[in-house]
Amino acid sequence: MTLLNAVLQNDTVKVLVLGNQKPIIEYYKDPTIIIAVLAIIVTLMGLWISASYSRQTLEHTIKHSKLSVEPILNIPFSVSQNDYTIRLEMYNSGIGTAIIDKFSLVYKNETVGDFSILLYKHINFNYKLKHYSFPDPPINIALAANNSLCLLDIKFNNKEEFNEVYDLLKTVKYDIDYETMYGEKRTYNNEVV
Repeated sequence: MTLLNAVLQNDTVKVLVLGNQKPIIEYYKDPTIIIAVLAIIVTLMGLWISASYSRQTLEHTIKHSKLSVEPILNIPFSVSQNDYTIRLEMYNSGIGTAIIDKFSLVYKNETVGDFSILLYKHINFNYKLKHYSFPDPPINIALAANNSLCLLDIKFNNKEEFNEVYDLLKTVKYDIDYETMYGEKRTYNNEVV
């Protein structure tokens, strides 16, 4: 309190250090005090720079870690007109697992659940096929890296049946909502053919 009163009254402030009483301004002229104060300032600046750099490094590391386990979905459409085969398979070409939340087909702005509903509803699909596979829609499944999942596999008896389904699939799109391992939402949509 005495120090505050002296400063407010513009009196000379004297500090007692080791029994020597000197005005406070003389301590600021002492090179050892100046060096100590500058050392404290430099140290605090170094801590601030180090903390901000560490934060940036951590943010970059987290971003890189997320990208390094990103799933990459790919759905190639393959046809063989020689043996009248249509195949659609979903691949995860990325490194991380994709957790499929929603899979739907869109035909003429109408959402259709899966390929069997689409084919039976929109064409007369009463063919006696050589082979067919319409797995359930891949919902709430985890597609691991470098794995695949068959979405549609049909082998037709003749060219007419093949062309009818092929022409229908040209107008169909798919929408897939999935999550990464970090819980980040992704959407993948494209045309079937």
